Amino acid sequence: MGGHGGLNILPQKRWNVYNFDNREKVRKDEEAAAKEEQLKREQSRKRDTELRLEQLRQARGVASSSKTESKNELNIESPEKSETEKPKNEHINLFEGIKIFDPIDAGIKSFDDDKRGRFKQLKREAKKMRKEAEERVVDPEDAKYKLGYGLVGKGVELPWYMSKKARIERSDEEGKEKGEGSKKSGGGKKTIEELREERLERERRERERVKALLSGKGPRDGPDYKDRYYTKRSMICVQLLDEHKAIMEKISKQSLLHVASLSLPSFQVIVITGSFGCGYCRQRVSQIISKINGLKEYTVDVQNKQVIARGDVKLYTANHRYLMMKKKKIKFKMKKKHLIINFFRTAWIYKLDEPMSRYFLRNILVFSNTTTSNTHFVTRTMSSIPTPSHRQFQLRVDPLTGNSEWVVIEEQESQVDMFTEPLLATTSYLDMLNDSPRNRAYCDAINKTVTKPCHVLDIGAGTGLLSMMAARAMSSSNDATCSTSKGMVTACESYLPMVKLMRKVLRANGMERKVRIINKRSDEVEVGVDIASRADVLVSEILDSEFLGEGLIPTLQHAHDKLLVDNPETVPYHATTYGQLVECKHFWRLHDLVNTEANVSDGIHLVPTGFEKSLYVKPHQLAMHCDALKEEMELLSEPFKIFEFDFSKRPDSYGEAELHVKATKDGTIHAVVSWWVLQLDREGSIFYSTAPKWISCPSDMNGSLVPGAREWCDHWKQCVWFTPEKGLRVCTDEAVQLRAIHTDTSISYDFGTQSCLKEVGYQQCAARIQKSQIALPPERMAIYGDNSWRCSFIKVLSNALRKKISSICVVADDSIFLTVAIAHLSDTSNVLSFLPGLREQGARYLEDVSVANGYSMDRVAVLNKQSQLTLHDTHERLVDLFIGEPFYYGGDNMLPWHNLRFWSERTKFNSILSEDVLIMPCKGILRACAMSLPDLWRSRRSLKEIVGFDHSVVNATLGACGDLPASEESPFLPFTIWQCGDVKRLSEVFTVMEFDFMKPIHPCSGTVEAKFTVSGICHGFVLWIDWVLDAENSVVIPTGPDQRYWKQGVKLLSVPVEVEKQGSGADKCCLTIISTSFDPISGEMELKHIFS
Repeated sequence: MGGHGGLNILPQKRWNVYNFDNREKVRKDEEAAAKEEQLKREQSRKRDTELRLEQLRQARGVASSSKTESKNELNIESPEKSETEKPKNEHINLFEGIKIFDPIDAGIKSFDDDKRGRFKQLKREAKKMRKEAEERVVDPEDAKYKLGYGLVGKGVELPWYMSKKARIERSDEEGKEKGEGSKKSGGGKKTIEELREERLERERRERERVKALLSGKGPRDGPDYKDRYYTKRSMICVQLLDEHKAIMEKISKQSLLHVASLSLPSFQVIVITGSFGCGYCRQRVSQIISKINGLKEYTVDVQNKQVIARGDVKLYTANHRYLMMKKKKIKFKMKKKHLIINFFRTAWIYKLDEPMSRYFLRNILVFSNTTTSNTHFVTRTMSSIPTPSHRQFQLRVDPLTGNSEWVVIEEQESQVDMFTEPLLATTSYLDMLNDSPRNRAYCDAINKTVTKPCHVLDIGAGTGLLSMMAARAMSSSNDATCSTSKGMVTACESYLPMVKLMRKVLRANGMERKVRIINKRSDEVEVGVDIASRADVLVSEILDSEFLGEGLIPTLQHAHDKLLVDNPETVPYHATTYGQLVECKHFWRLHDLVNTEANVSDGIHLVPTGFEKSLYVKPHQLAMHCDALKEEMELLSEPFKIFEFDFSKRPDSYGEAELHVKATKDGTIHAVVSWWVLQLDREGSIFYSTAPKWISCPSDMNGSLVPGAREWCDHWKQCVWFTPEKGLRVCTDEAVQLRAIHTDTSISYDFGTQSCLKEVGYQQCAARIQKSQIALPPERMAIYGDNSWRCSFIKVLSNALRKKISSICVVADDSIFLTVAIAHLSDTSNVLSFLPGLREQGARYLEDVSVANGYSMDRVAVLNKQSQLTLHDTHERLVDLFIGEPFYYGGDNMLPWHNLRFWSERTKFNSILSEDVLIMPCKGILRACAMSLPDLWRSRRSLKEIVGFDHSVVNATLGACGDLPASEESPFLPFTIWQCGDVKRLSEVFTVMEFDFMKPIHPCSGTVEAKFTVSGICHGFVLWIDWVLDAENSVVIPTGPDQRYWKQGVKLLSVPVEVEKQGSGADKCCLTIISTSFDPISGEMELKHIFS
């Protein structure tokens, strides 16, 4: 499964790691770093070579190049010259005379005075043992089993590393002879079996010593305490671990060249301090933890904003990339400088059986914090060492405080219910699985394509529906399993919660042995590592309403380059995007604040002259159900083809299409409505379309597709691209020049006419680079241009400011309108605005529009803090006016009562509010009505069988309605009711409960009896909040189903109920009793109902 529908703006974000600019920037940085690293390696190698040559010259008595001439003139002989000269034909010992760095000596000098005597004695004993070592002549047969065989000839004095090992072996043999009795009189030739036993015994004792050391046992606890040599070494190791900081002061100044080839120890600690405010940092933290190989235990400490991971971490798989960053001295600074990676060494561990050091790395990844979090401490310990992709972090946000915290999603099934249910219930997976035409089309196409055993790759597998279709189609010809390269289905899914659901579905359908799951992104999959061979067939559904928004092109490019055979079979096979020119004033109001504000006469200028682009809607395709606007929409052209995509070939990252569209009537082009049509099979007999219902079948499809028969669904909609400013005026039969452009992740348009060639398409794009500009959602842009809405707030504010002279006003939300309005209406008031989502960007905007609105910035301040507001911030004065719309930037998909965050903020600042403080809005009224929602209910109903595959196991997790256990209910979901297909109101609007903002936040509940006024099928209840601005209840901002710019909360019934109008006499339900309760801690609403 792939597409989730809806508005997808992730590819447009500058902080998106897969954004083209970011990838290009990383590539350039890596190339520059590689060059710098290569230069440093060459310089280091040259210095090391010169150092070794100098040491060899000194060891052999050869003068250095700079002093050779002076030594020859003075006829000075080096000390080595006086020694017995060795034959010229002997091998040269490059290591003779070189002093090897001993960390024991370095550690001795770092200990306290009371320990120095013991170390000095140990040093003397070690020195004595080295002096007592006799020179040994290597036997020709023995030499074959010794280090350096083939390099050191017979009769040659052994270097230090051989003599040391020989002494250790002799001591081992002597101890063995004393304990067990020698079977041979020394010097005899040993068999291969005896040598192997000795080697295994030495390895066993070494493992026991290392295990005892790492487990914290003393040296006397080990089995080799009788060996005084190893005992003293073990004691030193324990003390070195206890005093590693003192040792580091000495060792950090030494060269690491001689330990560069050693491996890492078997235990590491990684401490991650994470920011929970920046989306990019959250993604980076999740990626880092998910990719750590060998993780055994980790702790999530949200209060201290840390994640501490411990385990057997492999250098190459987890730390190699970051270690190379340290060598290159690169610091990655991401959005708002949240991400800075630093590395440093904290300890050295002495290796017991070798006179060298092995080091202990501790990687510290530091993320500066910008957002506070709820106190939450979670510790997880793995029962086994999982693969890197078996854990992910998911962000959980408190709707009433705006604070966020990480929750850890693990492979264990028990974690799904705790963390993933509320997250997956708001996705479009359930709606997609309930799309019957889509399911039938894919099933038919896969049955036609997969006719023999082959390797099928499913990218974006979701619940594994397409994978099971392929496995079933393959099994009809041959009972193959995933154990062979031919006859194999590989399901690639990167989202861990969906992977866990997929395993449940496969298990329920007996397909777990026929489908192999890979929990990775498809561009991380490698042939020979993750899959045995390239795939013969590709099935995928990584599509959104815009068609390219989920990264279809990059995915296909990588698949054709790395994962698929030449000329593969694909499902879908081909796709075409279509468009149509329309006139609709609703579209115009969604983006053109400049001209809508010109019709308002309140004196406030949100987009004054010279700053027309200070508030703008990002140029992108907006997904929406255009069928709901058919009655007020004028079609100004026939449908026209825009782009074609062939899934069986590698697509291009960029494409342009010059179109000449003939206008069919006079009008003003306000938007381009677009959709796409999939051809799922090679023969062209199976199609699927997202076209609106007014579109008839295209002629080139030979009547094989009837788009009007497509059921309403919310995961794939039509897309709308707004024309700039007031639109483009056209006449009948006029040719409209249209240039369509597609990138990796989006499609855009540029307009022009034959009579007046001027480009107006991308004027908004250039404005985005200015830091003072704010990109608003289209609905908020329409609200700010609504004359009735603005007049309501201006009326209440004007009355309040007349009674308050030189007042302190606090704007608690992200309302730039209210901030500008207060500063404009009152010359003596001081405005403190929090702007929690806009921050510095909002402050710069307020400064830019200050002159046009007649206020100075010395009376307006943006508080860049989230802590408790104090009297120091208000200059020792109490707050006279506490207001909000309420509107919180980035909360476009929130339920209506999540905006009660305003109430929570008012409670938090209760101590600095004056006794006669004016709070606006002063009250919130929760209203509801019973409605018939057949299309919405059908798209959210419980799953049973989908083309023969049981999916009932996913109902609870995906938030389905209908046929659920008695203890489970469908969740509240945010929807724009007027776009939900066939809708009908069955009852009067009734008040459920009221929220009094003049009092601190507290639990609320209410019970109401509602009578049905229209007969029909009741599918659920719709709830919303109307905001009362004044104490007299005379000014109210409605947000119900009749208002197009707000979303409502929908509670769907498990089983639809047939109702009748009261007094009709029929034996059916005529009223319902609804009980609701609001929890101020969780910010959630609970609803119970009874029909009678």
